[in-house]
Amino acid sequence: MNNDIKQSIESCPQCQISTGGQRTTETSHPLVPVPAFHRRSLDFIGPLPVTSTGNRWILAAIDHTTKCPIVKASSSAPHEFVAKFVYEEIVLSFGCPTKIITDRGTNFTIVTLNSYFKLIGIKHLLTSAYHPRTNGVVERFNRLFAGMLAKYIADDAVNKWDLYINRALFACRIRQHHATGKLIPILNNDDSNDFLHRNEQINQIFQDREKVHQHLKSNTITMKNYYDQHLKPSAHRLKQGDWVLFRHINGKKFQPRWTGPYKIIHIGTLGTYQLKDVQGRIKSDLVQRDMLKIELTSATPVKSWYKPSSRLYEN
Repeated sequence: MNNDIKQSIESCPQCQISTGGQRTTETSHPLVPVPAFHRRSLDFIGPLPVTSTGNRWILAAIDHTTKCPIVKASSSAPHEFVAKFVYEEIVLSFGCPTKIITDRGTNFTIVTLNSYFKLIGIKHLLTSAYHPRTNGVVERFNRLFAGMLAKYIADDAVNKWDLYINRALFACRIRQHHATGKLIPILNNDDSNDFLHRNEQINQIFQDREKVHQHLKSNTITMKNYYDQHLKPSAHRLKQGDWVLFRHINGKKFQPRWTGPYKIIHIGTLGTYQLKDVQGRIKSDLVQRDMLKIELTSATPVKSWYKPSSRLYEN
C-alpha cells in the first residue's frame, strides 16, 4: 500500500508542478582556456539611478584569460552603443577577439549587431536561456565592480556614480586575480619608458601570459572535478522523446514551480535540450538540464498542466 500511495503522489500532475526538485543534475561544462584577448564576455549593469549627465547603464567587458575589465557608462543600452564600444574600447586597443559571449538581451541579439560582428570576424556566442552561469566570468566581475563602486559613492552621491567608475575600475584592475595568480596589469601591458629593456619586458609579458594560460587549464580541470564530485546525480537520464517539466522562472507565491509538460525533441551540446509542448509548439531557446525534471505520469500528456507566456515560443 505504501508503494501505491507513493507512486500515486509522484504521478499526480498538480503535485509535480507544485513541488521543488533537485536543481543540480548536469555535470560542469567549462569553457576551454584560450590565449589572451581571444575571447571576451559582455554584459550590461543596470538600470542604475540616472546621473546628471543622463547615464543609467554600464557596459562591461572582460577578457577570459587576462581578466582585464573594461567599462563604459551610457544613457541607454542600444545595439549601436554596443558596436561602438566593441570597436573603440576593444578592437582598437587590443585587437579583434575571435569570440564574444553575451546574454540573449535584444540589444545583443539584434541582426544588425550580429552582422557587424560577422563582418569583422567575431563569432558571437549566446548564453543558454535562464542560465546566467554560462557567462559567469562577466557576471562575477559585475558583482565585484558594483561592490567597488558602492564604496566610492556616499548616500548623497548616488546620482553621481558615473564620476567614480574609473576609480572603481582601477581598483578592480590592480588586484591579483585568483584564477590567474597574476596581477592584471602584468598580463596586459607595461607603460615603462625604459626602452633599453623593452624587449625583455615584452618577452616577460608573453611568458607570463603562457603561464597563466596553463594555470587556467589546470584550474579549469580542478574546478570541474570539484563540481562534478559534489553533484547530486539525477535518477533519470533524459533522452529524446521523454516528457519533462520546465522550471517556472518568474513564478510568484502559490503559483506552480514548474510548467509543462514538454517533450524533448532534440538533445544539444553541453547539457542543453530542445522542447515542444503538448500542442506541438517549440520553445524558442535551448534550455539547460538544471531547469528540467522528468514528468512521472505513466500516460502520454494530452494537455498542459500549467501554461507559460506564449512569448517563449517560436512564431
